[in-house]
Amino acid sequence: MTSIACVERSERLTKFQILKARARLTSNVSFTINDTAIERVHAFKYLGRMVTDTDCDGEAIERQLSQARKKWNRFSAILNAGGMDKRIAGYFYKVIVQTVLLYGSETWVISKRQLRMLEAFHHRVARYICRRHIRKLEDGTWEYPSSVEVLEEAGLYSIHEYIRRRNETITKYIRERPIYTQCLRSHSLVGRRKQFWWSQELFCDTNN
Repeated sequence: MTSIACVERSERLTKFQILKARARLTSNVSFTINDTAIERVHAFKYLGRMVTDTDCDGEAIERQLSQARKKWNRFSAILNAGGMDKRIAGYFYKVIVQTVLLYGSETWVISKRQLRMLEAFHHRVARYICRRHIRKLEDGTWEYPSSVEVLEEAGLYSIHEYIRRRNETITKYIRERPIYTQCLRSHSLVGRRKQFWWSQELFCDTNN
């Protein structure tokens, strides 16, 4: 290792150690209002969205997925009883369930695993709407309906496309603002390069 590389590595370690020391100090800090201590929490809900002390969207995504499943479980019985047209059913799904599923997704940083979870739910809904379920055949093999076909029949796009549209909506709003330029120029001081919603490729954190 060259002397320059050693210096750079030493500087990185120093910054990392400083941040770790700061984290230890701040973890013991408490705030009070009228001598009453404010509870310190790992996560809290703000405007319906989960915010965590790790600045990770995982808990928010999982919460919205859980809420959407509950909403779908109640709503799907109505679709099944009424024999509704597939595309009309798809429209109601977007209005009633998908709005819950993707609430706050405009600024999510989504890992590949999380995107697969969202896709799995989205595809399951499309199969239900089209009445084309995964089923075991008489010869013991399993039949898996094409996700592309059931989405088309239900009049739905991919979940990635819906998130992209939501992301583009907010990006158009802030693109001309100075803070957006500052965000684009920002970078992590130490450790793994952090993913941001305005720069993630295909809405996936490629490190996950």
